[in-house]
Amino acid sequence: MPDVQIDTRPAGADDKEATAWLSDGHSSWAVLQQTGTDAVHVRRGGERNLADEADRAWTVWEERGAPGMYDFGLHLTPGTHHVFTGDDPDGPRWQPLAHAL
Repeated sequence: MPDVQIDTRPAGADDKEATAWLSDGHSSWAVLQQTGTDAVHVRRGGERNLADEADRAWTVWEERGAPGMYDFGLHLTPGTHHVFTGDDPDGPRWQPLAHAL
């Protein structure tokens, strides 16, 4: 979710409670609160459902083996470029946002 600002904070004394604030910087936002159970409470507003987008992004991240911050690469050729995870630049990939270049 490269176009979304995310801020997180622990909400309790242990690791079982946390709050995440998401914003696209325009009109869409979401607040996700983990309260120590498996349930996550969501409040949201705006055109985009940022909570659903975050859930889909998390699922893809888990499906790709939950790569760490240093497990990503950028493959550049004269005609194209893409981001990939793992050791294979021809493996799972996606196009970066144009304004991120």
